Amino acid sequence: MVPVARRLSDVVAARLQELIHEGKIAPGEKLPPERELAATFGVSRSSMREALNQLALQGLIDQHPGRGTVVLDRQSSDHNSALRSLGGLGADVSDAVDFRAVIEPAVTALAARRATRADLIRLQEVVRFMEHEESPATFVTLDRQFHDLIARSCHNPLLVALNGLVGEWMEATRREVLQTQARRALARLGHRAVFRAIAERDPDAAAAAMARHLWDVAQVLRERHRQRGSA
Repeated sequence: MVPVARRLSDVVAARLQELIHEGKIAPGEKLPPERELAATFGVSRSSMREALNQLALQGLIDQHPGRGTVVLDRQSSDHNSALRSLGGLGADVSDAVDFRAVIEPAVTALAARRATRADLIRLQEVVRFMEHEESPATFVTLDRQFHDLIARSCHNPLLVALNGLVGEWMEATRREVLQTQARRALARLGHRAVFRAIAERDPDAAAAAMARHLWDVAQVLRERHRQRGSA
């Protein structure tokens, strides 16, 4: 696995991103002053300032002297309304597989261009957790988190929302595909290749690695369909 340089500010930025994306820090919420945040995370004020600057550049927070730092809402009601209408199209799993094959390689290529060090740290942590995780349920959660983080690394709210929609379509299939040790091993192999290409800032390799990974998933689904047809 390609090691990611870990400055304190990157680690703090990654943790704050996680809290925001998980909704533990809500849109519109005002963050504590820089001094308090630095004390909470056990870092210097300069490291905290760098971390906050990263979040501001990503459009996650808004900083105004005298008014403080506020978490922004990256997904407007208009975006959500449009995506809810897409969710009512009656698409099935095969449609979602096709959608992923078209969209996710391009999203992964964009992530290779745009991912911050904080993004790479979070991706690397998920890949590491997956290396030794044998619980199918936990592995499914990590698998979805891996793909979600790639979309978030593009710093485009529409791509994040589209990825979330596909994730909902694929939830039951993920549980089925990742039930066996052999399939989880195949997923680990694909994720390592995808992460390596993103960390090396190679968009073409990242897109190709994701396309191979999704092809492997599609093959498992086709095999399962053949088995059910012959049963």
